[in-house]
Amino acid sequence: MIRKRLDISSVEIGKTELDCSGSRHLCRVDRITSSGAALNCLGFLRDTRPGDRVVLHASAEAGDIACRVTAIAAGKIRLRFEE
Repeated sequence: MIRKRLDISSVEIGKTELDCSGSRHLCRVDRITSSGAALNCLGFLRDTRPGDRVVLHASAEAGDIACRVTAIAAGKIRLRFEE
């Protein structure tokens, strides 16, 4: 089940995975707030656009987190958590 709300204390700052239309990317969480996160991802996210829905796999405790892409550039991506 995909979570829609997030307890940011359960997210590990560091390694995480981002699922973009079935393609998983290793990422590092640079910043996180109660409404979203900024990630630095390995590889180029060429098929991902602002407005796309993605799933953040942050930690076992946090589970899968539904997000929407707000900005993307050269491996850096900003997300807004879905409510």
